[in-house]
Amino acid sequence: MSHRLPKESFNPEERSLPHGAIVEQALVAAGGRGSRFRRAGMSVPVAKSFLSVGQHHALHWCLISLWTAGVRQVILTAETERRLGMGWRTVRRLPVRFDRVDLLLNESPGTTGLPHHARRLLHDRFLFECGHSLTAPEHYRALAVASAQAGGVVMSVFPEHRTSSRRTVMHDGRAAAVGEPAVLDRAYVEALPRWGFDPRVALKELVELARVAFVPNLDIMEADTPAEFRIAVQQSQALRSRLAQVRPSGNQLTATFAPRAAGLHFPMPNRSDGGVRSKDLLEAA
Repeated sequence: MSHRLPKESFNPEERSLPHGAIVEQALVAAGGRGSRFRRAGMSVPVAKSFLSVGQHHALHWCLISLWTAGVRQVILTAETERRLGMGWRTVRRLPVRFDRVDLLLNESPGTTGLPHHARRLLHDRFLFECGHSLTAPEHYRALAVASAQAGGVVMSVFPEHRTSSRRTVMHDGRAAAVGEPAVLDRAYVEALPRWGFDPRVALKELVELARVAFVPNLDIMEADTPAEFRIAVQQSQALRSRLAQVRPSGNQLTATFAPRAAGLHFPMPNRSDGGVRSKDLLEAA
């Protein structure tokens, strides 16, 4: 069932940047098993974030776009040590440098629970994104502006399509799929256990309490199938050309390893499947 949008939904054409509009931290999920892709016969060797898009992985473009939008701190999370190691290598090879990168092994109950799992590292307001996203910097900025103007949670909405499993809302009289990227806040993170880490329960309450705004993202189709992914890759050519022109910045890059609940750093053994030791990661620049 679709939820109806609040009347004060944000207009993405309002590109002015009020005070506090820049969101400097992003929580990025570098996972995504690609189950639908695999069922359709498409090869996903590691995760959707590492599918090739042009000359680089999808995660490469995602991180450059976030940096271009003003993000300077990233928490990179993945379900396995191999994926986390690949994510770190992607960060190292970027032409830009973040001020801080935290690496977090995902122990949360699904993607929705990631912000709660990472809560000790999060700012009061942060971007939540998937590493396979091909989103323009302008959309991240629009989310930030909406958050600064309206407060609370701001989510992206996409044109709904028949294969989408996303939550839906009514936008301009039509059903629209809700998904990442989103700007989330501390109240959202703390409420996740009460919602049972169920995104539909969360959306229902946020809409009822008018604590959520929505920003349409019409640039890139939400890709749930190989055919849709190919369309998204094609549509992103102009975006990737722009991002490829971003000039290098900074000389040093270090990573902080987020501890487990017991306060210990997780091990990342040096092995052939892509895992690397934490010492290797910290020494690599």
